[in-house]
Amino acid sequence: MKRSTSILTILLMTISLVLMVPAVASIVDIGMNLPDFIVGIGGCSTAVMVLTGVALPTSATGYNDGEEHMGGNGVVAYIALMSEIATWPSEDSSPSTLDETVLLSGNFAMVAGKYFIKVLVPPNTLTDDSEGQGEPGGRSFKNKGIFKLPGKDATNRGLARRLNNARGVIIIPNDQGYRILYGSETHPVQFMPSGVSGSNAADFRGFEYNWECDSHAPGHTYNGTIPLSGSTLPAIS
Repeated sequence: MKRSTSILTILLMTISLVLMVPAVASIVDIGMNLPDFIVGIGGCSTAVMVLTGVALPTSATGYNDGEEHMGGNGVVAYIALMSEIATWPSEDSSPSTLDETVLLSGNFAMVAGKYFIKVLVPPNTLTDDSEGQGEPGGRSFKNKGIFKLPGKDATNRGLARRLNNARGVIIIPNDQGYRILYGSETHPVQFMPSGVSGSNAADFRGFEYNWECDSHAPGHTYNGTIPLSGSTLPAIS
C-alpha cells in the first residue's frame, strides 16, 4: 500500500511540474538577452549606465614595475556650488572601456560672474575616500573626504557660513595626473564645515570641512576646463 501511495505521489508531482512550465515561460522569456549589469542607486537619478559592452582587462590592474602610488593628496582642490553651475559635463551611457565608465565629457559652464573656488590647504590635510554601500544589486559608493583651512579670520568664517548649507562639486587633482570630480547634478556634494581652536599651541586652529556624496562611481575623471576668477584652468588633452 505504501509503495502504491509513493508511486501515485510521484506521478501527481510530475504532472504538476509539466503544467507549470508554460506558465513560467509566459512570465520569463527563456531566450531573452539580459544586460550583464545595470547600475542601480537609491534616490532620484537621471543616468543609468549599462556596462554590458565594457571589456575587462586581460590581466590584473594592480602593481606594475615603475608605477608610483604615493598616498595622500596635494594641497589644491577646486569647489563649485550647484546653484552657480549653468552647464554640467556628461557621462557616456554606453562605455566600451573601463576608463570610459568613469570619464566625463564636456566642460562646466558657470552662471555669469560665478567661478570655481581654488582652495589651498596645508600638506596632508586633503583626503578623498570611497566607501561601498547598499545591498547586492543596488550597491553604490559613499564618496567622502576632508580638507582644512587654517585660521579663523573673517574670510574663512564667511566661507564656512557660505558652504554650510550649500551643495556642489569638488575637484581634486592627484599625483597620477587625473582631476577627480566628486558630486553631480543629481547627487551633489554636501559640505559640512566645523570650526576648531584646540587647547594648546600645537593644535590646529581653523576650519575642517567634511564633504560627502553618493555616486555610482568612486570619483569621475574630469578633463575639461575649470573656470576661475580672472583665468581658466585649461583642459587636459
